[in-house]
Amino acid sequence: MPLPPESGRELDQALEHAAVEHRRAVRAAEIATRHETQLLTAAEGMRAFHTRMAAMHRKAEQQHRTAAQIHTAHADRLRRWAQDLQDPRPPSALMAAACETLGASGTALTLFGTDQTEVLTAASNRASRTAQLL
Repeated sequence: MPLPPESGRELDQALEHAAVEHRRAVRAAEIATRHETQLLTAAEGMRAFHTRMAAMHRKAEQQHRTAAQIHTAHADRLRRWAQDLQDPRPPSALMAAACETLGASGTALTLFGTDQTEVLTAASNRASRTAQLL
């Protein structure tokens, strides 16, 4: 059964976000590999630089891969919801997809503005929301 237009757009966006994050991970891995290779022949004064750059890009690669997994999990949730129309409620939010990807029972996020006031909060479930409000 086709997705409702809003969910179809959300699914397309989730898949596009996953693809973008995957491309970013590949690029970060390429840069890390370049620094790891340069480290082998670098002058003594440049070794620490190449070591730091390789580590930084490997970390970025892992973060992008995790983000891609979260977006893919969100897309999968949307697909499952569309195929099981017994539950008319919309699928769980991206936060729930993050929990699924990370193997966590719940998660919460609070974003602060430059003046340190809360500008956005999100939680994957009621327990996480309650913990967030403490």
